[in-house]
Amino acid sequence: MNIEWNCGAFRVGDFKLYDRGLAAPILFDEADFEVVRIVARHFAADVERVTGHIPDIAISPDHLSGHVVIAGTLGHSRWIDALVKDGKVVTADLIHLPESFVLQVVDNPFPDINTALVIAGSDRRGTAYGIFEVSKQIGVSPWYWWADVPTTRRECVIVRAGRQLTGPPAVRYRGIFINDEDWSLREWASITFAPEEAQGQKGFGPRTYEKIFELLLRLRANLLWPAMHPGTKPFNDYPENKILADRYAIIMGSSHCEQMLRNNVGEWDTTRDGDWNFVTNRERMIDYWAERVRENGRCENIYTLGLRGIHDDPMPGHESLEKRAARLTDVIEAQRNILREHVSANVQAVPQILCVYKEVLELYKAGMHLPPDVTIVFSDDNYGYITCLPSPQERAQYSKFGIYYHISYWGRPHDYLWLYSTPLALIWSEMRKAFDRGAADLWVVNVGGLKAHEIGMEYFLGMAWNANSWEADSPKHFLTEWAKREFGLSRPQEMADLLTEYFTLTFARKPEHMGWNKVYPETQNRLSEFSPTCYDDEAERYLERYAALVKQVDAIYDQLEAAKRDAFYQLVVYPVRCAALTAQKFLYAQKSQFYAAQGRSSAAFYAVLARQAFEAIQSETDYYNTQTAGGKWQHVISCRPRNLPVFAMPPTVDTPHPLKTAVGIVVEGAELPGSLAGEQGANHWLPSFNRFTQERHFFDIFNSGSAPVQWKAVPSAAWIHLSATEGLLELEQRIWINVDWESAPPGDNITGEIVVSGAGSSETLKFHVFNPAWPEVTGTQMIVESNGAVSVHGAHFTRCSSDERAVVQVIPGLGRSGEAVSILSAGEDDAEADFCVELEYRMVLFTPGSHLVHCYCLPTHPLYPGRGQRFTVLFNEEAGQTVDITANGGENDKVWQDNVLRGAAIASTRHRITAPGWHTLKIRILDPGLVIDQIVIDTGGLMPSYLGPPETISRKSQPAGMISGSSLVC
Repeated sequence: MNIEWNCGAFRVGDFKLYDRGLAAPILFDEADFEVVRIVARHFAADVERVTGHIPDIAISPDHLSGHVVIAGTLGHSRWIDALVKDGKVVTADLIHLPESFVLQVVDNPFPDINTALVIAGSDRRGTAYGIFEVSKQIGVSPWYWWADVPTTRRECVIVRAGRQLTGPPAVRYRGIFINDEDWSLREWASITFAPEEAQGQKGFGPRTYEKIFELLLRLRANLLWPAMHPGTKPFNDYPENKILADRYAIIMGSSHCEQMLRNNVGEWDTTRDGDWNFVTNRERMIDYWAERVRENGRCENIYTLGLRGIHDDPMPGHESLEKRAARLTDVIEAQRNILREHVSANVQAVPQILCVYKEVLELYKAGMHLPPDVTIVFSDDNYGYITCLPSPQERAQYSKFGIYYHISYWGRPHDYLWLYSTPLALIWSEMRKAFDRGAADLWVVNVGGLKAHEIGMEYFLGMAWNANSWEADSPKHFLTEWAKREFGLSRPQEMADLLTEYFTLTFARKPEHMGWNKVYPETQNRLSEFSPTCYDDEAERYLERYAALVKQVDAIYDQLEAAKRDAFYQLVVYPVRCAALTAQKFLYAQKSQFYAAQGRSSAAFYAVLARQAFEAIQSETDYYNTQTAGGKWQHVISCRPRNLPVFAMPPTVDTPHPLKTAVGIVVEGAELPGSLAGEQGANHWLPSFNRFTQERHFFDIFNSGSAPVQWKAVPSAAWIHLSATEGLLELEQRIWINVDWESAPPGDNITGEIVVSGAGSSETLKFHVFNPAWPEVTGTQMIVESNGAVSVHGAHFTRCSSDERAVVQVIPGLGRSGEAVSILSAGEDDAEADFCVELEYRMVLFTPGSHLVHCYCLPTHPLYPGRGQRFTVLFNEEAGQTVDITANGGENDKVWQDNVLRGAAIASTRHRITAPGWHTLKIRILDPGLVIDQIVIDTGGLMPSYLGPPETISRKSQPAGMISGSSLVC
């Protein structure tokens, strides 16, 4: 439906929702579902938010005239059924669709009513979704309450004539899991929002859950796994909670470790109930589950089957895999007997799931038999990479599959509970892969404490509704439309680009992982792997990218009208600033240590910057809690969940190591300190300059004392350009060196020099200039060796070939490079079939010898048991070497831990290049599901860094590969 705000544009057949002080009344049937009554009242409040006038609500068309909104459910609303019977509303394409709705402008629906906006739902949720769809179209954000997004006041609201059918959803059950709520939602609800519901124990009562249920309906979700952490009062300890959920048409379930709607950690008392052991305490456990089903069985539920520990722990017992699988089968049959007795004798019609999560996945893979009507719910590895998907054989045996996904997590190798940082492109890549392979019955996303995860939550649920049409460019499209809807930005694409860059930076290292430490066992912070000297000072480049984001965000914030700033602060400013500040805290602290060892007096300056960043995080969090929305969100955000070491202030060094002179010098890539007096072991050779890549390099001149010092730098030739040639040195100065390639002499080993002097001493810096006549630079992509290394994004391949059963897709916004290439099969028979895709990277190498090739892939898992994540690496026509990036050791596997923390699984192979010239690197993918992010070749000069060297592509050529978001059947 199209909305028009200018009443002067009204045309015959349009519907006036509001015009000059008059709001169209809302008609529903009082015999319809309770959720229709509830949502109709919410809609009336939404109209008031937009117009300043609240419409009347009626249960009969008598005495109504003019323009009327008519909302109801097919078969449950006499007003809707009458319109259908009279042929005024067409529902032939709606009647058999679940959770769907029609919006239609109808002339003369009833006597005295000129025009109606009819909202007809196929069922109770369909009607609710339809009403809230109109709310969204007239400008009410789903986050109007949860993120304080304001509405724009309108003097007129017209709905254009027409009809809109929406639905059915792509995924049947779509919901969230509120989890790890200890430092966020639970504190806010119990202390700030509804303290009366937290008497005796903190928790969420009906006042809090009503807000959650409303939000879920506005986002077209239908399922909730409630909060269940130790210290949180169980959901069913509030008798009103389940009643309220049913009134809102929200289906209740329970998490992977909370079977049969129970909250074990809060409801099972070992003193009263005995051991949590199905072998020794079978009858009590069956009674315990049956009690809850008797209480809640009349409501709409999805029952989690199976057995784990009391909380998120393995099932008790140390028997063999086969015995544990047999016990789990026995447990499931006992639970289904409870459902037969208390819910329906036709147990196959009762929604049930088994989450094959953690150790349960191991039992499932061992061949455990399940009833065919049970939905098998696979999971990601807690870091966004799905661990397993149903094979074609499983899809033939079982009919229903789902996914439990994380955008927040507490556990090994390290929590990420504070800031939202999962790239939407990663959600799309993994969930579309799952959807295309049959996991379309249930999607649940772990949103932690909900606040701070708004963007990821809405994207996930939106994709669940419409997964079959959301493509690789959907994250950028979603963020653009989201920025337009929430803030009315005139250039919303800029906000989409900004947030995409934010996700790229946080994918490279989540803020919670910047301490380079782990949990279980908890380790202390250590220095990052970001280099403070190599590749243009990699650490500083990372900080500069964050600083650019903060500058853009702050500029937008300053330009926004005051009413929109609270929402913008919560959704954008706080996460961007705090992620940037966390990077500053650690990398400036690291610089203070590194520079002190070099003898720089600026070490104390960076120590101060690190402490200021630490204090600013506390200030930003205090502002969020106490100032936004007038203190509405007090206690909802903690910047130190679980008080882990990463949230503490890292060590700094204020006092530098003494040098022989007052002036020191260090060149890019050097580790050892140097001075103008020729410090022992100092390296004064800069990286070389390459005609093709035309990179710049730097040297730092620094003060090791307290008094300012004059300095001067003189290049040996006019084609050597310096950003500064003299000055008064107080702390330090970075001098950038560029080569004027129009004037530089030809040759492949030209030497340049720069004489740096100060404090009565001088030193000569040297570098090579690589300016050969061959090869000729063309306009097409030219990957070249530079400074002993080659670097290219996986998406920038030169050529792709396969057996025509593969889909090669460049996914924008994915990976540490910001653009990764995914390789999947074109059909559904990719479990056992041979699979081969070859990506070629044509490049120029200048150094013969034995070279290492490092392939940076996303740490994805094999699609199915029995497959891997294999690929063969070869140069030219050699036989090649096959590697597999699969990490098989579970959450205790150090390889897997390192992979997910850095967002990359790195496979290395060695190859011999016999002569300089053009060469073709081939990556032959043998398993579907592989995602290649970056390729780095060490030809003898690769320097230590975290992200690897920037791409070594000729500056005068364009990257090859495919258009971002496009797919290709090779």
